[in-house]
Amino acid sequence: MVISTGAFSEDLWPGIMGWFGDTYGDWEPLWEKIADKHDSNKQFEKFQGITNYGLAGVKDQGSGIPYRDKFQGFPREIINVAYGIGSTITYEMMRYDQYDKFQSIPQQLAKSVRKTEETVVFNQLNNGFSTATNPTLTADGLSLFNASHKLVAANNVTQRNTPATAADLSQSSLEQAYIDISNFVDDQNLPIVVNAQRLIVPTASQHLARKILQTEYEVGTGNNTINPVSSSRLPIDLVVSPWLTDTDAWFIKTDEPDGLVFTEVDPVMLDKDNEFDTKNLRFSAMRLFGVGAVNYLGYYGSPGA
Repeated sequence: MVISTGAFSEDLWPGIMGWFGDTYGDWEPLWEKIADKHDSNKQFEKFQGITNYGLAGVKDQGSGIPYRDKFQGFPREIINVAYGIGSTITYEMMRYDQYDKFQSIPQQLAKSVRKTEETVVFNQLNNGFSTATNPTLTADGLSLFNASHKLVAANNVTQRNTPATAADLSQSSLEQAYIDISNFVDDQNLPIVVNAQRLIVPTASQHLARKILQTEYEVGTGNNTINPVSSSRLPIDLVVSPWLTDTDAWFIKTDEPDGLVFTEVDPVMLDKDNEFDTKNLRFSAMRLFGVGAVNYLGYYGSPGA
């Protein structure tokens, strides 16, 4: 589509007191709070799992030390994708523009790319459950939030990073989430330390989340009982996102790396040029990056009740 004088006739004559609709405020960048960024210079990047050792065995007197194996874990490839957007303005439209409305096109295109980044990254959470049409998959081939994640070196043992029964956000469901995260094990089925780092909620849950995190005593009652998940007792950051599509889903990012990854090839590239024959002015913005889930221990999530 080409923007011509016919499409913006009001811009051709002085007398407009004000324009509106393309200068709204923007949300702060949020995706870097939920994904780990890695620089990239290849079409795809590979992440490879590896296990620890299991438990030591008893060494009988005079016998040799029992030897154990490490195992190669699950692989995960993240493919880098080009995202672009452009706009074409006729020479006449640029020449007769009375309000310089088209001088800001590069900045507006860059905003579109930044919003694309947010959408692509947060869709990893939106589609993170096994019920999604195209679920976000982790290295073990299962949906990001799943009750049957596989352990590489422990046969027939699985673990979950989602509630046993889906639950809305509440003090009690957040308490259970902390317990579940404390029960995470490695691929040898041995306990590990994983801590909750960020609570991620849609805008519809922002006030509820603040009540839970900032109330010192039991939430919503007059009981003189402490709230064990208040942020003063268990420090955790709150991320409120308009890019989450389910109004009662909620998520916890842990301190385990590479739950979600963002592989960056190039920052936003802005270009403009004139067509030789038409003299139309073309603007473009492009960004090369990849997004995906790798390590399910990096996240805990509930789709809501």
